[in-house]
Amino acid sequence: MRRGVVSQKLADTSILVNTGNGHGNPDTKIRRFTTTVYRRSSSISFVDTSADGSSFVVNDPGVYVIDYADQSSTEGEMGLSLNSTEFTTNVDAIAAADRIGIDFINAANQTGDCNATLFCKRGDIIRAHSSGSLNGTGAATWIKITKISDQ
Repeated sequence: MRRGVVSQKLADTSILVNTGNGHGNPDTKIRRFTTTVYRRSSSISFVDTSADGSSFVVNDPGVYVIDYADQSSTEGEMGLSLNSTEFTTNVDAIAAADRIGIDFINAANQTGDCNATLFCKRGDIIRAHSSGSLNGTGAATWIKITKISDQ
């Protein structure tokens, strides 16, 4: 009998959205996205409003990989927040406990990328959080969230 690690393959539990659409108003530091490229499970709910920006609500607890790319015509910060309530504060200045990823775009017309891998509980809310200056509008502005483990 062979002994070893038993692995269980998860079904594809990812969501990908792209096409940046500014920021919320009055939530001016929360990025918006207009196109759902795919949503392959109900593990994550995607909500977008002109007031609140885009948010991703965790429906199934587990370990998630979050990857966010954005563009800017000026310098700016981009990042990921978890359960933040500081929607008008630059991502580099929100509570450190709420910031799960950050990148600095140091020159105009460049792309930045940040990512995080973490355990999320049911009800956690993930957001693309920025300095408010990011303005990429094409498919190169995106966020992908994938559940990789139940534990």
